Amino acid sequence: MVLTWKAKELMTMMMTMMYWRICKKLVSVSVRIVSLFLTALGLHKKSGQSRKRRKFEKRRKRNKHLPFHVQEWINRKKVFFRS
Repeated sequence: MVLTWKAKELMTMMMTMMYWRICKKLVSVSVRIVSLFLTALGLHKKSGQSRKRRKFEKRRKRNKHLPFHVQEWINRKKVFFRS
């Protein structure tokens, strides 16, 4: 009797875990789809700030192989232009 009750409890727990996992997956997929639709419609505006930051990151990556003082000079110039 006790064993079957334990097994039943375990089964229900497993089922709820599976259920929650499926729900979470569905929600994440639907959110992704909605965001894609919004970007396609052009409503979901990407902020210019992040784009700028990405550009600077790319530039920093490109400058990595340069000598240090040149990098510093480039960064100083960047800061000057940003302000």
